[in-house]
Amino acid sequence: MSDFENETFDWDGEIEQDGQEFIILDEGDYPFTVTKVERKNFEGSDKMPRCNQVVVYGQVDTPKGAATFRENLFLLKKQEWKLSGFFRCLGMKKHGEKLKMDFPGAVGRKGMAHFTPYKKGGNIYNSIDRYYDYDPAKMNGGFTEVKDDDVPW
Repeated sequence: MSDFENETFDWDGEIEQDGQEFIILDEGDYPFTVTKVERKNFEGSDKMPRCNQVVVYGQVDTPKGAATFRENLFLLKKQEWKLSGFFRCLGMKKHGEKLKMDFPGAVGRKGMAHFTPYKKGGNIYNSIDRYYDYDPAKMNGGFTEVKDDDVPW
């Protein structure tokens, strides 16, 4: 954090900035940047067992400002297709090759994904529906969609 962000206010100090409004993306394809990753332990649910989890934070730059998102990745064999899609979209994994996952190495990388608004508990969030394979020759012109045969259902 910069010194400016660490400045303190007096009890009767003046404030001015309102902060940035949370931007909800329309459904569509957007380039994004990974801004942070966080390791967690998922306690389990009806659908998934207890496992390691990585929370990926990122942003999509829009004319209105930065739209942020949070993506949960579960380190389970049945979620390997999604983990592969994540790393392929960032150019860290090639199709069909093994990869030692490097989540800290994902920070700062750019990828492309299809986003959809997700409603939960009266709130709306930016959610990744699918990743697109990274192609440096097409960085400014488009991406190749992750193939349906990569998805186990």
